[in-house]
Amino acid sequence: QRSSAGASTRAGDDSPLPSAHSLAPAKAAKWERILYRRQPYPDNHTDDSFLERLVLNGRITPRRLSRVILDATTVSQQLAVVALKAAAVAHLLDDGSGAGCSRPHSLMLLDGVLLLCGVIANVM
Repeated sequence: QRSSAGASTRAGDDSPLPSAHSLAPAKAAKWERILYRRQPYPDNHTDDSFLERLVLNGRITPRRLSRVILDATTVSQQLAVVALKAAAVAHLLDDGSGAGCSRPHSLMLLDGVLLLCGVIANVM
């Protein structure tokens, strides 16, 4: 519906919607942080209290450098194990024309020795 003054009204509501001229901030009305209520301020208005409740980096926990380095070392070690496994499989599946092709028995012996060394190093 259109009223004779040129401002639109909602169906069943006789009060006109505010025009752009009537959105100028009134001195008596205080701005509130409620978006669903009509206020005499533009939609993008903020006052001095807008950033009062702002908390910068509220959820960041301080970390120790030694712990971060240890965690990064663990990830690097896992990536290295995956790369070594892929290299060992590729080396075993080689057709034999390469000069450095090893046999599965010698590879298993090397794996056992390295496992034993790792267990000993972990215990001490």
